[in-house]
Amino acid sequence: RTTRAESSIAPLDSRESENEFERRIALERDLQGEAAVQHEREVSRNEDKLRRFEKQRVKQERADARKEEERHEERVEALKNHVRHVKENEQDHQKFLRREMKEDVEAEREDALQQEKKERRVRKEAAEEQEQ
Repeated sequence: RTTRAESSIAPLDSRESENEFERRIALERDLQGEAAVQHEREVSRNEDKLRRFEKQRVKQERADARKEEERHEERVEALKNHVRHVKENEQDHQKFLRREMKEDVEAEREDALQQEKKERRVRKEAAEEQEQ
């Protein structure tokens, strides 16, 4: 039974002895065996590189996912802060409006009191003039 490697070996040349032929076959087998070992090493190195690359890719994807999650959390926190500030501003604005309305009511009350005093004075003066 001949292997594929042996079938590629040139047949016995009429100028070479059987010993030379056997040595040539042994040498070619050694070379082919060495080439096969080299090939296996290369395949193994490539598989190792592929595993390292895949491991690095997974690690990078995890890191990217973590960063994206952090960015998402930052956006959520910023939105919460914004909503809180808007509510605080709304509450402050409501306080301001209540204070303004209270001041307006007090000013109107004061104006009414002043008007009433003025009217009393005018009536008093009118009454005094009638008495005279």
